Amino acid sequence: DKKILKINLAKGELKEFNSAENLEAALAASSKEAIFFFLKPGKLMIFGTGDQAGFRDNFSLELPSPDAEFISLATHLQNIYFLETKSGEIIKYPRPFKKGEFWLKSGTKKAKEAKSITIDSSIWVLKENNIISQYQKGDYVGDLKFDFFPFPRKLQKIFTSSELPYFYILEVWQNRIIVLSKTGENIKQFQSIQFDNLKDFT
Repeated sequence: DKKILKINLAKGELKEFNSAENLEAALAASSKEAIFFFLKPGKLMIFGTGDQAGFRDNFSLELPSPDAEFISLATHLQNIYFLETKSGEIIKYPRPFKKGEFWLKSGTKKAKEAKSITIDSSIWVLKENNIISQYQKGDYVGDLKFDFFPFPRKLQKIFTSSELPYFYILEVWQNRIIVLSKTGENIKQFQSIQFDNLKDFT
């Protein structure tokens, strides 16, 4: 698809914005002012929100290596962060979003076997085997283990922010979104057959 749909729930209004690029396979993350789309192999597109909604700037990112594979994108303050699956590195792109830098310090435990990243004051990495790893200022802090029923089979995405007290985790396999405290306590689960084949959430 090459469209963004802006839906005003209060007024029941829908507005379309056309893109020059196919957004179907893009990674996406949002800030208060914009939505960021990453299109392989290395294009960043910015869609401004608010009263002046519309596509704004495009950037060609310098990748850390020719075969780099970004699988998750998050934003924080004026920066964007990517999880690179092969190396387990977290790549930070400060404005003007051209050249990236390795955010993890040399010698720090890499974020391997990871699915998704999210950011509050720390970067949190969702890994296999029901583990969330915490990183601060480029250093590995530790792992947060969690357990709940039904046992998760395949977790896809984690989300939080500095304004939110919880983690939100998407598991498409069992049609649910799991809510955890930031100490690993199971708070709530949303599960429905209407969640079949979910792609994302907000």
